[in-house]
Amino acid sequence: MRDTVKSRDIDDFQIAPSSDDGKYVLREPPLEDGIIIEARETKRQIGVVSAAFLIFNRMIGTGIFATPSTIFELSGSVGLALFIWVAGMIIAAAGMAVYLEFGTAIPRNGGEKNYLEYVYRKPKFLVTGFYTGYVVLLGWAGSNSVVFGEYILNAAQVEVNRWNQRGVGLVALGGGLKIDKPHNFDNAFDGTSGSAYGVVTALYNVIWSYIGYSNANYALSETKNPVRTLKIAAPLALGTVGILYMLVNIAYFAAVPKAEIISSGRILAASFFRNVFGEKAERAISVFVALSAFGNVLSVIFSQGRLVQELGREGVLPFSRFWASNKPFNAPLAGLFEHWVVSVVIMLAPPPGDAYNFILK
Repeated sequence: MRDTVKSRDIDDFQIAPSSDDGKYVLREPPLEDGIIIEARETKRQIGVVSAAFLIFNRMIGTGIFATPSTIFELSGSVGLALFIWVAGMIIAAAGMAVYLEFGTAIPRNGGEKNYLEYVYRKPKFLVTGFYTGYVVLLGWAGSNSVVFGEYILNAAQVEVNRWNQRGVGLVALGGGLKIDKPHNFDNAFDGTSGSAYGVVTALYNVIWSYIGYSNANYALSETKNPVRTLKIAAPLALGTVGILYMLVNIAYFAAVPKAEIISSGRILAASFFRNVFGEKAERAISVFVALSAFGNVLSVIFSQGRLVQELGREGVLPFSRFWASNKPFNAPLAGLFEHWVVSVVIMLAPPPGDAYNFILK
């Protein structure tokens, strides 16, 4: 007997009114013979607060700690850098609105897979195949695992090299001082870059720092009253993160000289706390930033494992019963293991240097 399941096309969905606001949404049909019963919907346990923190944790990660120096270097001035952060927040809000529209119309696990199948129905299974390749081969948590390693090593005052940095990344997968003012706001637009490449690249980095506003969409089958919950949680999380990002950037520019911002690279937060609170505080904040990176890794693992499980439920992957199973811990263990394997390969396989950093970014 073949270890596969019958795949359901988006046309099989039924249109029914939502229970909370009267809108019409897509509902799954009853399970038919041949569809995996074992991979039924899990209990709905995620509420508004949990969904907001899923999004919040995915967005925060290390972007605000690791990228402001790059954005400042590319933009050339404090004023333009802050404007780029505001523009990135607006673009992220537009992206969140798209995911809200799709998520409230198709409230089930799977995220983009369901939305792409709904929009691009022909040729059949083409977009499903592309998305499966993306999830299985390109979904990894390597970047923030490496940043986690960098900050932990900085806290331990150990010189970062390519192997101890990778090693700690693998573990991730498993009272102020008086300071001189840097006067960065005296002429905020002094040194503004006229390079379109620099501005566009900086904007891309800012947008990447906001990635994660769709994280709750991957677990809507496990969310209580998913339509209402998503409408509240997503804007709440994005708005909170946007305000925090602006405040943190202003704090960086108020305490760290321009030259040090550029030279500090991905450990700008550590430089900030060293200047304000001293060397002991620098080591302490490195631990907290590392924990933030670790939390982001966990949120990525949470969503990626469920994406792989959903592909198994739909019969897209071979050995679908294996990928769709929730045994033995009522969690997508097979999907989590697949994600771990890909992340390990991505961190260990590339050669050191620019190629390694390019792949992780």
